[in-house]
Amino acid sequence: MGRHRVVWSLYFSLSKDLLDWTERRLIMETEFTETYRCGDRNPYNCPSVIDRRSRSRNFETSGRRADLYFTRFNYAGCRQTQNRDLLRVPIEFSK
Repeated sequence: MGRHRVVWSLYFSLSKDLLDWTERRLIMETEFTETYRCGDRNPYNCPSVIDRRSRSRNFETSGRRADLYFTRFNYAGCRQTQNRDLLRVPIEFSK
């Protein structure tokens, strides 16, 4: 039997009431700090969707356009360092 490749990824789901959710959808494949092995691409972690135009005090709501923020952990010699990058990717939700 063939080997299955494990794919770690960032996904999203949507909800209007925080009770019922859509099926998850892929944003991007990535490594995470917990799954990183020497030789892998630098891992990402701490994803958050923030709508800078949100009127909610803690940005817990978003409109159709928002930004996906996450941290890239830059490894050196197969070891995690304090060198990290905060990345922002504009996203847009559609029906």
